[in-house]
Amino acid sequence: MASDLAVAVPANSPIQSFRELIDWYRANPEQAIYGSPGVGTGPHLVALELARALGLHLRHVAYRGTAAALPDLFTGRIPTFFTASAELMEHHASGKIRILATAGARRSPLLPDVPTFRESGADIEVTGWYAMYVPARTPAETVNRLEKEIVAAVHDPKISARIQAMGFRPTGTTAEELRQIQRAEFDHWAGVVRTSGLKVSQ
Repeated sequence: MASDLAVAVPANSPIQSFRELIDWYRANPEQAIYGSPGVGTGPHLVALELARALGLHLRHVAYRGTAAALPDLFTGRIPTFFTASAELMEHHASGKIRILATAGARRSPLLPDVPTFRESGADIEVTGWYAMYVPARTPAETVNRLEKEIVAAVHDPKISARIQAMGFRPTGTTAEELRQIQRAEFDHWAGVVRTSGLKVSQ
């Protein structure tokens, strides 16, 4: 199951596009603040990569999840927020916030009028994803059966429709495909983490 990562601003923000946001960040370094669902989360890393790619100096405010940040985003206490688009779509549709761009390879079919980061001048492509895991010593036959059942369930028309209604894309990868995705993710984000100076707290 996958979801595009997105950046949003309050409905009353004068910023109307992702390009305007980048210009605003550059012109207002003291106010160039963004929120995310937490330190080290996917949205936080996307913002770090954006800052690195465009030479921006951004200040991070970490919330304990998107739900905790929404009141501040609605009222403008936080000027920009990065998170999964699925967590913002309802509020974008109601006019409480404005999603400026998503980080996927192409526009989300659920947000066809919202451009991608690449369309807006930032060469960044990121997709958030969710997976199911079992303990390492789980018997192979159990893993294989679970894999087949999960993939079949995700592609069931009724379940697929429910997943899409929640703002996600049904994918249903195999265990081997998931390993390849994880390896690519580790390789990609290692440099971003090293450059940022993020450390794992004990």
